[in-house]
This record gives sequence, C-alpha cells and structure tokens, in this order.
Amino acid sequence: MSTATPSTLHSGPRAALGFATYLGTSWTWVIGMLFPALVLRDYGLWGFVAFAVPNVVGAAAMGFVLTPERARSILEKHRTACAWFSMVTMAFHLFVVAWLLPALLGHWSVGIVVLTVGACLIAKKFWGVKGMWLASALVWGLSMAMFAKGTQTPGAWTGATWEIGRLGKPGLWAFIPASALGFALCPYLDLTFLKARAETEKNTGRWAFGLGFGVVFFAMIFFTVQYAHTLPLFEWKPYQVFVAAPWRGILMAHLPVQIGLTLAWHNLELAAPGVRNGKISLLAGIFCIIALLLGIMPCIDGCDGGSVPGEAAYRFFLLLYGTALPAYVLLKMIPTRAPVRERFKTWVFALAALLSYPLAWGVFVLNHPWLILPCAGVLAVAFLAVQFGPKAAAEAPTPKPEA
Repeated sequence: MSTATPSTLHSGPRAALGFATYLGTSWTWVIGMLFPALVLRDYGLWGFVAFAVPNVVGAAAMGFVLTPERARSILEKHRTACAWFSMVTMAFHLFVVAWLLPALLGHWSVGIVVLTVGACLIAKKFWGVKGMWLASALVWGLSMAMFAKGTQTPGAWTGATWEIGRLGKPGLWAFIPASALGFALCPYLDLTFLKARAETEKNTGRWAFGLGFGVVFFAMIFFTVQYAHTLPLFEWKPYQVFVAAPWRGILMAHLPVQIGLTLAWHNLELAAPGVRNGKISLLAGIFCIIALLLGIMPCIDGCDGGSVPGEAAYRFFLLLYGTALPAYVLLKMIPTRAPVRERFKTWVFALAALLSYPLAWGVFVLNHPWLILPCAGVLAVAFLAVQFGPKAAAEAPTPKPEA
C-alpha cells in the first residue's frame, strides 16, 4: 500500500511520462495482447472499437475521478479485494505462460518471461520508482519497435475488416455492455493503478493516466490488430509451434516480455506494506500453482494430436473481469444513498457474482447472446438492492471529555 504523503507526491513532466509508461505497459495483459484476435473474428473491427474505447477511456478516467487521497482510502478500505484482483491477474498470466506460449512460440518464450520478471524486480530494488519507469519505457520501446517491424512484414492487418464477424450483430450488442462494465470498473481494483494515482499530485496524475492509456496502451492494443491473424485462435495441439517466421520473432520480443513486466509489477504490489500478509502470500502461491498446473495439464498426455479446448479455458479467466470483479466495484465501492450495512452488501455481491458468471458463460462461450439481458438484470437488481438496503447503525457520538 502506498505511503506517499502530499509533501512527497511525484510531480512534473518526468513523473507524468514515467508513470504513463508504467501504467500503459502494466495494463498490457494477455487480454489486450490476445483477446482482439477473438474479437475481430467474432465481431470485426466494430468489436475492436467496443473493446478499445471503454478500455482506454475507463482506465484513463481513473486519473481524473480519483484524487491521491481517495486512492489511498481505497487501498486502505479495499486492500483485500485489490489483492484478490492482482492474484487472479497473476494466475491468468501464469496459466497463459504455461499453456499458450510454448505452443505459440516455443519453450524459450517461458525463459524470456522469467528473465523479464527478474530484470524488472532488480530495476525496482536498485533504482526505486525510477527503475520502474525505466523498465516500463524500455519494454514499451521494444514493443513499438516490433510494431514498426510488423508494418513492413507481409500479412500485416490481415483480417481487420469492418464486416461483422461470425457472431453477427446480436453477439456484438451483447458484447458492448459487458466490455463497458468490465473496463469501466475493473481499474479501481488494480493495485498498480492505485499506486500511481496515490503517488502523483493532481495534474501530474491526470497527465500520467491520460497519456498512459490514450497513447501508450492504445498503441499496444492497436499493435494486436496488426498481428491478430497470426494467432491460431487458441485451438492447438500440445507442443506445436504455430506462429511462423518472421512473425514468431516479432511476437517473441513482445508477448513474453510484456507478460513478465505485468507479473513483476503485480508481484511487487502484492508484497507492498499494507497489502502483504501471510494469508495473502499463501493464497497467491496456491493460485499460481493451480494456474500453472491448469496450463500444463493439457500437455500431460504427450504429443498424441489431441486438441486443446483453448478458447473456453482462456474465457474462464476472462469472464471474471466482466462479472465478479466489476460487480465488487459496483456493489461494494460505489457510494450508496445512505450508509448501508457492509454485511448486506457483501451477501448481495456474492449472490450477484454467482448468478452473473454462468449467465455470462452462456453468452460468450455457449453463444446465446440473449442471456446478456438476465445477466445485466441480475447486476441491476443487485445495485438497486444495495442502494436501498438496510441502513447501517449510526455510530454513537464520541463523548466529550469532562472538564
């Protein structure tokens, strides 16, 4: 948890640029680097717009909505939920590292992830926040160099068309509200975002978030559109390298390096004072081990040609960012009309998460777009229930000291 005070907040153009690269690269997940390939297939470029706009605007808005004081308050009050968010995020990335990268790029890609994590942690240890800025800038520069190289590579932008994809307009209309909800609310649980907002003064933070997502991050996801056609849409056979040269070299310098940086920054925030404790460390370790095992399991039978249900496994994690995680922000963090009992809000959140997740699975895995209506209805009813829920008991006034 950040301990910066108003007198020690970062300010000025250098801090704004440093945190902009830190934020933009920290948010370049296995969602932004891979999911647009599925979006283009299913919805065309209209789907990418529905993915990119709330993603960029929702994350950038956090720098304007929150003050440093409010960010520190969220870190204090919701530290457990924020830790869960980082644990899920790390597990998602480790699952992809164990399961996707060897199939796409070969086993050397896993080594690059490990080396990147180590380099980022060393940079932070020896140079503090400036080391984080430098590492982020170098990683972003490498990805942008690969972006430039990709523009000169045959096949760039293949499949980027405005024609509605295989799921048609009903699927697109179902995707739009899910994308908007997830990307508008999830940033408020991200420990790296809260760190940046808590440690920057008002205008510096706004510039950092605006540039970090409007420029740094948007360039990253636009890069994904360029190489999306090279991905096998997550249906592959164990130990088979799918990406052909020269695209394999481009992605080798992009995907594992970005994944390593994200893992490093979230690991540091989970270990920060105020967040770290024995229970969180144990849960993080268990999550990571389970994620690695889930990633390795499809390959246990060896090279027998059996296919991997990759897209469903990938969406298993992805749907958490469209249901349970934003539901927490919606139901537990947004202020209510009057103080409501926290226990009541917790039970409503748990019920909404349990109901909305299988409905979202029906929409985005089983391809029943109409289920988005009851899914949205569950969250809407839960929000109203929290807003008009039983009022919390008023705190007794503090007795005045006797004269």
